[in-house]
Amino acid sequence: EMLTRVVNEHHVRTVIDLGADPVGSEHDTAVAGTLAGLGVKRIRMDLSGDGTGNPNCYVRALREMADPANHPLLIQCGAGAQRTGVACALYENIIRSVPLDAALDHAEQHRFSRTKDKPAMDYLAKWKDAIERAYRDGTEIEGFESMAK
Repeated sequence: EMLTRVVNEHHVRTVIDLGADPVGSEHDTAVAGTLAGLGVKRIRMDLSGDGTGNPNCYVRALREMADPANHPLLIQCGAGAQRTGVACALYENIIRSVPLDAALDHAEQHRFSRTKDKPAMDYLAKWKDAIERAYRDGTEIEGFESMAK
């Protein structure tokens, strides 16, 4: 019910789901059915709850976020903190050219924490440049499962 209300109030066209629920779980199936019934495109990727995982998920998320045809869009994960925080910070930094520290400041206003979310911060330190390079080059990061459409 809440998802339907948010989609309708904000005219959401696309949901980027960074792994809110296990694939095939009752809730995952319900979300998929609700969005399909509303005619909303759902892009599902499985990242770990701490914001880590296949960096190609973030490359794909950036491409989808940058595509005006997908707007307005909603990004979600289990808590709306780590995975969503990383994706939004990457978007602001890479696509909107906001300095990373300022992008992380913004993420911290929405449940992300640089101190509590240390695995996500370590992940950003390790993968941010490769994610940006792959996004800009139209490629993916080798050695990981492809997330191409």
